[in-house]
Amino acid sequence: MIKEKEITAMSDKMFKNIMKTKSGLNLMKGIIEEVLGEKVEKLEILNPELKVPNVYIRGKNVDLFVKCNNQRIFVEVNNIYNNVIRERNFSYLMAQYSNNFYIGDKYHQATYYCQLNINRKCNFKDLMKRYYMQSDDKVKAVTNVEMIDFNMEKILEKCYNGTTKDKLYLYLSMIIADKDERDKIIKNGGDKNMKDFSEILSNMSEDEYYKGWCTREEDNAFMDYQTGLENGKEEGMKEGTISIAKKMLEKNMDIKDISEITGLSMEDISKLKETNN
Repeated sequence: MIKEKEITAMSDKMFKNIMKTKSGLNLMKGIIEEVLGEKVEKLEILNPELKVPNVYIRGKNVDLFVKCNNQRIFVEVNNIYNNVIRERNFSYLMAQYSNNFYIGDKYHQATYYCQLNINRKCNFKDLMKRYYMQSDDKVKAVTNVEMIDFNMEKILEKCYNGTTKDKLYLYLSMIIADKDERDKIIKNGGDKNMKDFSEILSNMSEDEYYKGWCTREEDNAFMDYQTGLENGKEEGMKEGTISIAKKMLEKNMDIKDISEITGLSMEDISKLKETNN
């Protein structure tokens, strides 16, 4: 589908910059309205820097943090996505939820907290997944927190092929699509918000200031590299946990206690014990 190199809004810098424009915010406003299922009168950009409990913890800036209808929406663009990234993003959401908690009659500054993860390289096949904190019988423990994953490659495929007319997915496709793809999607059922966003993205891509940034082709190469790093981190963490478990076994600690501390299954620890003997 790609005929020439072009920066897309999946580029971290491009996303942050285009969301400073009126066309970028209008597109995001439309996405949020579809997610919430209600009209958003005003979209207010908040400080993207999340609070940290002490100076020893590294600060974190989310890609976009907005307030609308007394709700807080975090947006993260992830060019790789796996369990480590999902857990990290969830920790950001929970940190903000905790920071906004009050004692007394008014418990929270906002009525709803949501994180929208705009992802490439998803490990699931659905167009989107919604996550809640709930019991086995689907009773929500917390009703005002939600995390949503979007599978951007799948969304682009559906929109480009014309197999979905869902406004949410059409809007999201503008973020990952190149110019030719955007033109085709818009021709098949786009609106003014999509046209305006596509036009300003094309104009920014042609600007000398932005040309030095990654194209999607270069993004893909970087993603492969980053995926290798993340897989290496996961493997390193696993090896470190196994090493700790072995030391605990050497001290004759109970297998059940080791399992609770390390997160390894009792079966895996039993196998480690056999190999150590």
